[in-house]
Amino acid sequence: RDASLSRCFPSAFSGVTLSEVFPHPKEGDEEWVELFNAPEQRVSLCGWQVDDGEGGSHPFSLDAFDILPGRFLLLPAAVTKLAFNNTGDTVRLISPLPEGGTGVLLQASYDDALEGTSSVVQAGHWQGSLRSTPAAGNSVLPLVPLWDAPLVLLQAAEPNPIGKDEGLEWIEIENLSGR
Repeated sequence: RDASLSRCFPSAFSGVTLSEVFPHPKEGDEEWVELFNAPEQRVSLCGWQVDDGEGGSHPFSLDAFDILPGRFLLLPAAVTKLAFNNTGDTVRLISPLPEGGTGVLLQASYDDALEGTSSVVQAGHWQGSLRSTPAAGNSVLPLVPLWDAPLVLLQAAEPNPIGKDEGLEWIEIENLSGR
């Protein structure tokens, strides 16, 4: 985007991901979608859109938005006018294609949404979250407890999968059981 021309120049950059969706809020809350920018550069979302499943709400244009490196972009329903189904839906991130036009860059579907909980993307699929984490690192529900142990939640992790190991990896856990 060139501010002096007030124009949008579409970017086919692919480092932005779907991070979390809050599709079935409790009374007084509103639905939202969260995006995350993992790369180490600012990304202009000119030419990008976020949408629910095919034939649902009208896609919302992200032309006016940028995401800083390592940051989240929270998109509330009051802004996007997207409406997600409580009984299951798909969230789609649509981006410009290098050859022109647009296409679905990422999409993830969720099943029945529990009221007041969000879903986070794990390997292209939504997984339930103990609590919504708007514009912050995600938390996920444990699958099936294997024994009666304190409930410990993996909140976030910073791995170093590429390059020299410099000891900068970390994990954040939270003890939810009080034990």
